[in-house]
Parts: sequence; structure tokens; C-alpha cells
Amino acid sequence: NFEYNLKFVKMTKAAAQAKKNEGNTFFKNKQYQQAIEKYTEAIELDPSDVTFYSNRSACYAALNKWAEAAEDGRQCIITDKSFVK
Repeated sequence: NFEYNLKFVKMTKAAAQAKKNEGNTFFKNKQYQQAIEKYTEAIELDPSDVTFYSNRSACYAALNKWAEAAEDGRQCIITDKSFVK
């Protein structure tokens, strides 16, 4: 049913945002590996949000993991062709 599906999507997006917020806290504390884990969990919940890939890319860059950072950068563009951050 449509209402159930809509509620499920909203709950999933909210859970993904919560994971992003946890990742942001780790990022601010320069705990990049832990932040990567949280952004990855957010992506698993909602792969349509480009900011999760962008934030994870920044973590990889901070760890000098350039191939991973570039891959997430590419995923940003695949997910949202107008994303230029």
C-alpha cells in the first residue's frame, strides 16, 4: 500500500540521515575511518543521497586513499549529474 511504502521510505531516509550525523561527528574529530563506516551505513540505507558519497570521499582523501576518494567522487556525479562539490 502506498501510505505504508511512503512511511517506510521516510523512516529509511531518517535512519540514513542519523548515520550521516554520526559520521559528521567522527569527521569533526578527525576519526575518519569511523566516519567512513557511518557514511557507508547511510549509503546502504539510502544510496540516492549524494552527500553521503561526498562526505565519505572527503574522509578517504583525509586518509590519502585517493582511489577510494575518486571513486566516491565519481559516484556523486552518477547519483546527481548536477553535483559539483
